[in-house]
Amino acid sequence: NGEACLRNNRGKVMERNACRNPWQSFLDARLGKVVPTAHGQALELTLDLFNVMSLLGSDWGQIRSTTGFETANLLRLTGYDAANNRGIYDLALPQRYRVATNASRWKMQLGARYTF
Repeated sequence: NGEACLRNNRGKVMERNACRNPWQSFLDARLGKVVPTAHGQALELTLDLFNVMSLLGSDWGQIRSTTGFETANLLRLTGYDAANNRGIYDLALPQRYRVATNASRWKMQLGARYTF
């Protein structure tokens, strides 16, 4: 009941990756200026901004993903019950919608091109 995606699909065959990751969107920007020089040559200066939304607000442009599906073990051995001669297991569910900090950062790239 705690997961809306699972609750809505109860009693049905779920689509593959139905509860995996939320929608992600990106906004990139490029600023450019061409400076004419001698004899028809030109210098082009560019500034590329990647994930502009993250630059505008700390809660914007965050890339969230579900981690833990890479490993096949959903059960984690936490102890051993000697009286019953069996292991004690804990359910290791993936972490849902965790923010990927490196991918969520804004980035800037400067460039220059000289044409002649």
